[in-house]
Amino acid sequence: MKKAKSTRTTILLSFVMVFVCGIVAATVLAAGQNKDTETVGVSQWEYCSLKVKANRPANEAGRQILKLGQEGWELVSVENFSESGSTTATAYYFKRPL
Repeated sequence: MKKAKSTRTTILLSFVMVFVCGIVAATVLAAGQNKDTETVGVSQWEYCSLKVKANRPANEAGRQILKLGQEGWELVSVENFSESGSTTATAYYFKRPL
């Protein structure tokens, strides 16, 4: 009788331990998943454009672009405007975080 009671107690304790381990594992896994699914804040941007006519000195445009870079602006695109196959102006597009 004592042996049967001891076996029952061992089995019951084993189930309790497995249950507790399962709860702990589920908690750890859930915490890891929440960390992975957190959304990263969406960046908001401020935009700026600089249009330089082709007949302007290149170093003048360079100075303006350098100044914008020092103010935190990032060059994202360049567009040439042309007439009759000849470039008449160049537009520089910039962005920086708000």
